[in-house]
Amino acid sequence: MKPVTFPGSGSAQRFACHYKSPRRPFEQESGSEEKLLNSVPRWHTATCPVRRVARPTARAGIGGFSLVELLVAMAIVGVLIAMGVPSYREHLRRGAAEEIAAELGTGRVAVEQFFLDNRTYDGAPCPAGTEHFAVTCDSDDTSYDLTATGSGLMAGFVFTLDETGARTTAGPWGSASCWLARKGDTC
Repeated sequence: MKPVTFPGSGSAQRFACHYKSPRRPFEQESGSEEKLLNSVPRWHTATCPVRRVARPTARAGIGGFSLVELLVAMAIVGVLIAMGVPSYREHLRRGAAEEIAAELGTGRVAVEQFFLDNRTYDGAPCPAGTEHFAVTCDSDDTSYDLTATGSGLMAGFVFTLDETGARTTAGPWGSASCWLARKGDTC
């Protein structure tokens, strides 16, 4: 170990070195004055071990993902998307089918109110369509048919309602004598 001298008081403690208290001239042996005059006290002398700090390797300071980790993460995301997209599309279809069912029900009430006021279905108001369905009305004096034809996400679906309250569905899942909101539903 190499002795290190720090200027100022208290420096040794700040650098966490072992501080050695010097001998003061009056603490030395009484003897020759020559010895006393030639001795210079070493104030604030500390002995510190020299610590060698290891240099970081090239890999130690670099963070990130390896190519294999990135590919594994992408594969997991791909599987989740493959499972989630069909489920999400089915959820959207079910919501659109329920929305048009509500719209046709509201349209039926308006057409029946028109019949009570005018004693004819001819000229009855036709309900507005929705984002995924266009509604058409076919009416005469004694009957009417409300038909909602799907487009876009709901292409191939047709919901109908007549004056007797009969509801029919035609679509990719098949035909039924009721309104089906999801795949696998029955009347």
